[in-house]
Amino acid sequence: MNIYSHKFIKVRQVAEMTSLSVPSIYRLQKEGKFPKSVKIAGNSSRWIHREIEEYLNDCLASRT
Repeated sequence: MNIYSHKFIKVRQVAEMTSLSVPSIYRLQKEGKFPKSVKIAGNSSRWIHREIEEYLNDCLASRT
């Protein structure tokens, strides 16, 4: 897969997808429990949409 074929999304979009607060996203990421962001253009962070979808799928799969 081409690295440029990924869709990057902002933290607010991640929060909307996951129903997590922005601080919770950063805390979980720091704890290693959430996908890492990608730094672009200075201090801007983005997440890879596919990785957030995979995270959500893993959450669903683990609820047994």
